[in-house]
Amino acid sequence: MKAIDNPKIYKWILVLSSTALSAMILFLVYNTYKLKDESLYALQKESMVSAYGQYIKNEKLFPGGNNIFAHYFETQLPHLLSTQDPALYAHTKDRVVRVLIEQLRQHQNFDSLYHRILKDQRLDQDFVYRLTFDQLEIIKNAEQGWETIYQAKADDPRAKIAGTLSSVSPANRALQLSVNNSEHTHNYRFTYSLYVDRPNRVLNVIFDMSFVLLLSAACIVLTIMINYRTFRNWVRQRKENQLKEDFIQHIRHEFNTPITTIVVAARGLYELPLAEANEAELRETSTIIERQGLRLRSYVKQILMSITIEDQEPELHMSDINELTAVLLRDITLRMENKLHITYQKSDKPIYALVDSLLYLCILDNVIDNAYKFNHERDKKVQIFWQDDEADRLRLCIQDNGEGINPEEISYIFQRFYRASSTHRKSGLGLGLYYSHLCAAKMNWEINGTGADQDKGTRIEIIIPRKRQLI
Repeated sequence: MKAIDNPKIYKWILVLSSTALSAMILFLVYNTYKLKDESLYALQKESMVSAYGQYIKNEKLFPGGNNIFAHYFETQLPHLLSTQDPALYAHTKDRVVRVLIEQLRQHQNFDSLYHRILKDQRLDQDFVYRLTFDQLEIIKNAEQGWETIYQAKADDPRAKIAGTLSSVSPANRALQLSVNNSEHTHNYRFTYSLYVDRPNRVLNVIFDMSFVLLLSAACIVLTIMINYRTFRNWVRQRKENQLKEDFIQHIRHEFNTPITTIVVAARGLYELPLAEANEAELRETSTIIERQGLRLRSYVKQILMSITIEDQEPELHMSDINELTAVLLRDITLRMENKLHITYQKSDKPIYALVDSLLYLCILDNVIDNAYKFNHERDKKVQIFWQDDEADRLRLCIQDNGEGINPEEISYIFQRFYRASSTHRKSGLGLGLYYSHLCAAKMNWEINGTGADQDKGTRIEIIIPRKRQLI
């Protein structure tokens, strides 16, 4: 068997290809999300930054910021630079920076400035912001260059000067500015950032790319469904091809056996001298020819039925199916010649349903024939009874005491040419229950096998739509 013909390998190929395609779609969606996230509100941010630059021209952070730096930092800077003791220098540095940030927070007027910018620039009023103080550097020694005396960590709440934006990231940063103060005797420089965003940024990004998300999800689901249906159809087609091959081999054997027997018997009869012929030998040979001829006719009849039933249109009539079942079973019992004991528990009242009597006979005949054929008991029995426990459906149960069918095979017994493993030693084409299923479907009925365990008989149920009793 080729590797690709193995269902497990084929299944894994489909699973891996579906997973790879889904992963690629998710990767593209993720990159689209990142791009949307980075470019979200880009125009609004540009307008805000431009207006902000006009309002704080020659100021630090916000209007009045120069005075805060001059009073609380620039006056302390000479003392800080002149400190030589390392421990005292570290303590003084932390105190100066802490006081500067606290004063910036206390005296900030950025809220009013921010709302003025939103109004003047006609920006969305639901934007929120955060102004942060990121870094402060000084030159203590000209040879060593800039020394960082304060560095805020990422999304550090202690660096916040103003604003209510809960979370900051490079995606919602509108401005990061480094200001170098070169007019003072001692140079220093600082960096601050302005973050602008709407609440629920992630939801806004997802809503903005909702079409892409829906289309991607649809593609993934469609891909999985197509691959699943492809695999299922491949398995079904593979099984049908195998059934056809088995059927051809089986029918070749089944047809060859009676034909060969007939030819051999006929040749023996032809070669038997008339003087030596006697009634017993002639009768035995004739019986063999008749039996094998009937067997061959049965096979031909089954094949012809498979052609005619599929094209046959049912002639449905409202009938008392309770009484019709009794009549048909009498005919079948007569044909069985007491080889099978059939017990029918007739309902005590009429049961009306739309039925084609010929198709119904075909169902009963094939089911009961199977109950006889695949039964090794000395006393072969079939019990037939009604179950009237549903509001809209009737059940006709046919229970035998035969060999039974493996529960794993019960769902396949109504397929064309299928023969259960327990029936292979018996002759047949695997068409009887298929005809029963086909006839039931034509009358809008259902037929199925219920969980009959092996060696405990088989139970077949015919489910018929209920009709109101005629008056």
